[in-house]
Amino acid sequence: MPDRTRSADRRGGTWKTIAAGAGFLAAFILAPLFGGVFVLGAVAGFIADGYRAHQDDELRAVAISTTGTIDAIDVRHFTENFGPGRTECVPQVSGTANGEPHTWDLVDYAACGGAYEVGQRLQVMYDPSDVDRALLADRDAGGVRARSTGVHVQLLVVGVGLAAVGTGCWLWVVRSGRGRREQQPSS
Repeated sequence: MPDRTRSADRRGGTWKTIAAGAGFLAAFILAPLFGGVFVLGAVAGFIADGYRAHQDDELRAVAISTTGTIDAIDVRHFTENFGPGRTECVPQVSGTANGEPHTWDLVDYAACGGAYEVGQRLQVMYDPSDVDRALLADRDAGGVRARSTGVHVQLLVVGVGLAAVGTGCWLWVVRSGRGRREQQPSS
C-alpha cells in the first residue's frame, strides 16, 4: 500500500517499525548477549594467565639459572583468516644447560621493536630434567604474556559496557510497565 493512501499518522510506519525492530534487537538481545560472551572471554583469559604464571612459579622453584647470549632473532609472520596477521620476533638464546651447549627458542618472550638485540646477554632459567623448558629470569621481560593481560582488560571493559546497556534497556521496560499488559477482569 503506498504511503499516499494511508492516513497522516500511519505514513512512514513501515520504516519506523523496521528501525524500532533493529533497535530492539541491538539493545535488548545483542548487547547483553555479546556483553556476556566478552565478560566470559575476559575471565577465561585471566584464569589462563594465572595458570601460566603458576607454571612459571613452579619452574622457577626447580630451575637452574645460566647466562645466555642472543644468537639470532627469528622474525615470524603469522597470517590469520581475516586481517593483516601478526609478527613475532622470537629471541634464540644459546648458553650452557647441565654442562652442555644448548639453544633455547624463547617463544613466550617474543617481542619486536628493538626489545632484543643480537649479542645481548640474558639470564635464562631452565628445568634440569627438561632443558627445553626455559624462561627468562627477568619477570618484567617483554613478550607475549605481558601483552595478553591488556587484551583481557579491554574485553572486560567492552563486555561490561554492552551488558550494562542491555540491562539498562530491560530495566527500563520492566520499570516503565511497557512489558506488562493490562489484565482484563474475567467475568
